[in-house]
Amino acid sequence: MNIHEIAEKTGLTKKAINYYEKKGLIAPQYNPENGYRTFSDQELKRLAVIALLRQLEIPVEKIRLVLEGKISLCDLLKQRLLTLATDVESLKSEQEMVNSFLNSHEIAQLDTVEPEEILKIKRGIEFNQFKRQNAIRSQWQKIFPGNLGRLFSLIYSTHLTEPIDTPEKREAWTAFVEHLDGIEEIDIPEDIRRILDSQIFQTNLLDLENNYSSAILRFGSPDKKQIEKELPAPPPTDIDELSPKKVELVRGLLRISAFVRDEFGERLALLKKYLIVLSSSYNRAQENLSLMNDVMQTRADYQPFLDLFDRLRNEVRSQ
Repeated sequence: MNIHEIAEKTGLTKKAINYYEKKGLIAPQYNPENGYRTFSDQELKRLAVIALLRQLEIPVEKIRLVLEGKISLCDLLKQRLLTLATDVESLKSEQEMVNSFLNSHEIAQLDTVEPEEILKIKRGIEFNQFKRQNAIRSQWQKIFPGNLGRLFSLIYSTHLTEPIDTPEKREAWTAFVEHLDGIEEIDIPEDIRRILDSQIFQTNLLDLENNYSSAILRFGSPDKKQIEKELPAPPPTDIDELSPKKVELVRGLLRISAFVRDEFGERLALLKKYLIVLSSSYNRAQENLSLMNDVMQTRADYQPFLDLFDRLRNEVRSQ
C-alpha cells in the first residue's frame, strides 16, 4: 500500500502518518527505484492501533509501549475506560464501544486482532466526539500532531469550539482537513519553535485567547454605534507599564502571524472559507474586529496604543 491508500484505510492524514514515522512508531519500506514508501499489513495494524489510541487521548509515548509489547492494548483500554467513566452522561457511547471491544478481545493478543475491528470502534468514537462541544479543537492535534498543526491551532483555536452536527459542517470539515493536509510540510524556524515551546507562551496564551475572544464577541451583532459606546478604555501605552510577559507574548504572536502569512499566503483564504461554515463565531468575530478597528482609528485616546502596536509589529518585521 502507498501512503494514499494507507491514509484512506486508517482515516489518518498524510501529515500524521509522516509524524508517526518520524517518531519511530512505524517503519514503512522505501522503494529505492522511485523513493516511494510501501506500507505492509503490519504497518496498517500499527497505524490502526495508533489511530484508535490517539482518538482516546492516549499520548504517543504510551502508544509506543503498546506497540513494543510492554503494555497490552487491553490494559491500556481498561485504564482509559476508568477515565471515561468519570463523565458517564457525555461519554456513554464511547464507554460502550470500548466495553464491546474488550468483551470480544480481552484475552486475545494484538497479533490476532484485525485492523478493521480496531478502526471500526475508532470511527464510532470519532463520530461521537464530533457531536460534542469543542469537537474540532479536540480533534486537531490528533489529525495534525506536528508543529504545523500547532501553528494553525494557535491561529484558529479560538473558533474551534462548535460541534460538527450538520451535513454541511461535516463536508466543510472534510474539505478543511484535506486542504491543510495537502499543504507541503515546511521547516519551522528555530525562533518560532522557541516561541511555541517557551513557558511564558504556554502559560499565558490561553488567558490571552479567552480575553481576545470575549472582547471581540461581546457584541452580539456588528453594530458600530454599540461598539463606539461600549469599547473599553485603551490599555497602557508606555511599554514600561505593560507586563514584560504580555509584551513577549504579543511579540511572539506577531512573529508567528507574520511567518504563517508569508509562508502560506493565499492558501489561508480557502481555509477561512471552510471555517465560516464550521464556526458561527468566526464570521461574526471578523466583522466585529473590522468595526472595532474602524472605531479605534477615530478615537484619539486609542492612537498611542495603535502606535505602540505598530511599533511592535515593525520590530518583528525587521528581525
